[in-house]
Amino acid sequence: FKGVIETEPYRYRHLFWEAGLIGQVLYLLAGLGLSLEEAVAAPRTHFDGACFHLEPGFPSLLARELKDTPVKNWEGLSLFFGGVNAVYRFGKSWSAAADRRREGVVMTA
Repeated sequence: FKGVIETEPYRYRHLFWEAGLIGQVLYLLAGLGLSLEEAVAAPRTHFDGACFHLEPGFPSLLARELKDTPVKNWEGLSLFFGGVNAVYRFGKSWSAAADRRREGVVMTA
């Protein structure tokens, strides 16, 4: 995750402005190849039409890329960015992830 954002921060900005919460997780999972757990736990963004909100974990290079847009850097994880709990099937294997923003839990049987 960080490698792509550090080298090509503009990709994150353009794709996530319109993607919404589920779109962000799906892009990280399918577009960047993160595991389901990594995609659900990754820092999130939200553009409210006037300000770009960033959860902790974004490289400073991304903030510089947003120089013409007001940016609010949040100090911690927040439900402001939503919460995702997900189950993913790939072939015969299953994966599950719970969002720590919502105090989610994953149990396997």
